[in-house]
Amino acid sequence: MHLNGLTEPQLTAALGIGELEQAVGLRGLAALRALAVQFPGQRIIAVAHGTLIRLTLSELTGQQYPRVLNGEVVEVPLAALLAGSAV
Repeated sequence: MHLNGLTEPQLTAALGIGELEQAVGLRGLAALRALAVQFPGQRIIAVAHGTLIRLTLSELTGQQYPRVLNGEVVEVPLAALLAGSAV
């Protein structure tokens, strides 16, 4: 099967696996928001795969977030998480 040129939804459907990037980002964002509510006023360390972090931050900001390197520290603005809108 030739997969070049397929969009993400087409590729996911063709392979019958995976999750759309937007769904991954929204799931990550929901998890961060739940942590912010569960631990109000506290600093939180969340560790995840770089792709999940990138997609989550892309959903939060409404912009494509660049690749997240191994061990990279990324601060997430609490106000943006709680506001529920892009920063």
